[in-house]
Amino acid sequence: MTTTCPECGAEVAADQRFCSQCGARQPAPTERAQQAPEERAAPATATVVLPALPESPVTQRLEPAPTQRLEPQVPQQEASSGGMFGLPGAGAAEPAAPAAGPYAVPPVMPAPAADARPSEPAWAPAPTGPFTVPPTPAGATPPAQGKSRWGLIIGILVGLAVLACVAVVAGLAALAWFTNSVAEQAQINPIMSTAEALIATAEPGAGEGEGEGAGAVLINDAFDGSGDSGLTEGPADGAEFTFDQETYTIAVDRADWLVWDIADGVYDDVAIEVDATVEGAADGGSVILFRYQDQDNFYAFYVFGDGSYLLQKYVGNEPIDLVELSDSAAINGLGQSNRLRVEMQGETIRLYVNGELLAETTDTSFSGGELAFGASTQSETGLTVRFDNLTVSGAP
Repeated sequence: MTTTCPECGAEVAADQRFCSQCGARQPAPTERAQQAPEERAAPATATVVLPALPESPVTQRLEPAPTQRLEPQVPQQEASSGGMFGLPGAGAAEPAAPAAGPYAVPPVMPAPAADARPSEPAWAPAPTGPFTVPPTPAGATPPAQGKSRWGLIIGILVGLAVLACVAVVAGLAALAWFTNSVAEQAQINPIMSTAEALIATAEPGAGEGEGEGAGAVLINDAFDGSGDSGLTEGPADGAEFTFDQETYTIAVDRADWLVWDIADGVYDDVAIEVDATVEGAADGGSVILFRYQDQDNFYAFYVFGDGSYLLQKYVGNEPIDLVELSDSAAINGLGQSNRLRVEMQGETIRLYVNGELLAETTDTSFSGGELAFGASTQSETGLTVRFDNLTVSGAP
C-alpha cells in the first residue's frame, strides 16, 4: 500500500515515515485519516529540498569531545531497512511526533561526497581546562610582547658607568688643578734622606735684579703686614708662615725639617741683608736661600741659635758643603737678632753676620736665580724664626 507525499507528491510506502525523494516526514496513519485532502495536497512553505541520496544510508551522530576540534565524518553506507540519516528500521519504535506547524519537519543538510573533507575552520577553540588562554583567530596579529627588562637594566648600568667615568675624570682634573695651584704656593724639598722640606712660594712681583748698578736698592721690606710684601702667609706640613709682631715668622714643629718661602724677583749679582732671630730650638737656624733654581738646586746660608753657621749648595737634591759648619763669636744666641748679609758677584760668594765677614768662597754651579727665606730644625722641635728689615741691592 502506498500514499502520496504531501510535500512533493511522490509515492511513499504506507509504513515509511519519511519521503525518499524530499526527506519530508510523512504523517502517521491516524494523521492522514484526519488530514483534509486540500491540506495534504498543499506543500509547506518552510521546507528544505535536498538532493536525492542513495538508499538505505546509515549515518552516525558524532558527539564531539568538549576539548577537541570537531571533524565532519563522511557518512558510511550500511545495509539497513530503516532508511537514511540514522532513521530506525521498520521494526523500531516510532519517535514522538513533532509539534504541528509549518516548521514541524527538521531541516536536513545535504550529505557530503564520500571523498570530500570539510575545509579547515578559520579557527578552532583550544582545549579547555584550567589556566587556558583564549585562542587567537586566524589572520589576527598577536599582541607585541614587551621588551626584556634586561636591556633596560643594562642600559641603566652603562649610563651609570659613563657618569662615574665622567665624574672621575672631572675629579682628577680638579685635583690636578688644585695640586698645581698648591705647588705654586708651597714646594717640598728634602734636606735629608729621612725628611722633606716645604717651600711656600710667593706670588711673582716686580723687581728684576739683573743689570742694576752697584748699591742700587731693589727690595726694601719691613714685613709690617701691609700686604706689599713679596712673601706669603699660610699653613704648611709641619710649619706655619705668618706676619707677626711686624716680622715675617716661620714656626716649625717637626725635627729634621727645612721650610722656606720664595720672594719676588730673579737676581744674579746682588747683596742680601735681613735681620733674623732664632727662638725655641738651639740647634735650629735661620736660612737664606739664593740663586734658587728649583726645589732641588740652590745655595743655602744657615745661621743657628747655638752660634754656628754653614754654607751648602744643592745640586739634584744632593747637599754639598761649600763652607763647613763653624762657630763664630759674632753670632748672637737664642732670642737675639742677627744681621745677616750675603754678597754674590760672579762666582764669588761672601757671608757676613752683624757686619763681620765669616767666609768667602767661589762656585760656578748657579749664576743667578730667585731669593727665599726659611727655617731649619735638626733634632729639636718648636723652632721659631723671625725675619725683619729685608734689603736687596746691587753688589758693591
